[in-house]
Amino acid sequence: MVYYSQRMYADAIPLLNRNLQLLQGQFEEQFTYQTEGDRLQFLDSVAFGIPLYFSVCFNRWRQDPTLVGSMYDAALWEKGLIAHSMAAIRAKVTASGDKETQALFEQLSTLRTELAGLRNPPKNRPGTMAKQRGAAEAGKR
Repeated sequence: MVYYSQRMYADAIPLLNRNLQLLQGQFEEQFTYQTEGDRLQFLDSVAFGIPLYFSVCFNRWRQDPTLVGSMYDAALWEKGLIAHSMAAIRAKVTASGDKETQALFEQLSTLRTELAGLRNPPKNRPGTMAKQRGAAEAGKR
């Protein structure tokens, strides 16, 4: 983080790569056996590290084009991490046989999909952000 704030991106990259390797190793060894609280805490730690990694790589890719591939690998790993987590939860909910819990999980999945759409709106529709901002401000009133 210090290297990043000082724009010493070349020095930051090996440390961030090592951090990513440690996170991947922790995921492979422990994720299946963690409690839900531990999983959420782990996902929060990844949620901070991946964007920082992308930012450093983005600022340095012209000097080291291989960083584009590293960013792609990290993005795929992060998507797989989230998918694996949701699949594990879905399997537990389905195995429980509880219809109410299954319905709540589906509702949660739908809401999270909507939230992701709001956080990452399509860039090809002009005015999307303005409409969302207006809707949010109307909701405050």
